Amino acid sequence: MFIADAHCDTISRILDTNEGLFQNSGHLDIMRMRKSGVMMQLFAVWTDPKTVNPFARATAVIDKFNKECGINAQYVSVNGVEEGKISAVLTIEGGCVLEGEIANLHKFWDMGVRLMTLTWNGRNALASGVLQDGEVDGGLSGFGREVVREMVKLGMFIDVSHIAERGFWDVIEQTGGAVPIFATHSNARSITNHPRNLTDEQIKAIISTGGFIGLNLFPDFLGGCNVSNIARHAEHIMNLGGVETLGLGADFDGVDVLPDGIHGVEDMGCINEVILGEFGEETARKILFDNLFKRFF
Repeated sequence: MFIADAHCDTISRILDTNEGLFQNSGHLDIMRMRKSGVMMQLFAVWTDPKTVNPFARATAVIDKFNKECGINAQYVSVNGVEEGKISAVLTIEGGCVLEGEIANLHKFWDMGVRLMTLTWNGRNALASGVLQDGEVDGGLSGFGREVVREMVKLGMFIDVSHIAERGFWDVIEQTGGAVPIFATHSNARSITNHPRNLTDEQIKAIISTGGFIGLNLFPDFLGGCNVSNIARHAEHIMNLGGVETLGLGADFDGVDVLPDGIHGVEDMGCINEVILGEFGEETARKILFDNLFKRFF
């Protein structure tokens, strides 16, 4: 059964380590993806908010993505679907890369970016992050509202993983339920009480937009290192009506700890077994692949 995953930080990592996408020392590479059946991957451009020139850094990561996908063109289709190839979709994690300029959003769209996570953990020019320290959650800023409106016009998906709760509801209000809202790598807070996870109300709001929620493998969000915990989050979200909304957002190369038995993308078969064993083939196919794939293609 094929697998689609909504979030990894691999490209940013291999730019810094000067490694390649076909094979590297991190959590994810093409060689292991092909062996484990991962046939769609969203590749996030992550930039540390403390970076002096975040636009330039993001551009460098995108250049690395394009170079590696070019080298591996026999295995990868960028923002497309070709038989036997991995569909690689370019995304951004953290609106700091816009440097306060709406024109930069258009530049990233022209570079092939098809989804953007509005914040990382702290506040940026768009909104408050869910883990910011000692600051008031101000929701979307005026610039953030402008960015959301422009993303809707462009057709760039809005990702609310990492955003603080007031900002989340500002996004829902701003878009009016007219576009699918993504939480590419977040779990259910009712199962594991962590601020990076979604409340039931947030989950239901995302479902109502026809959006997508990708289950994150980070043990702090899962509620432990047992990979079977992913089924508890999946079941809860589906009980809220999310059978067509749910998928995977493993966060490979973005976390330093993974569940027991998961060393990287090569072990995605373990996730496959858990989901298939708990929910049966029809539902497993939706969670593992179809729900994410159909949002883009």
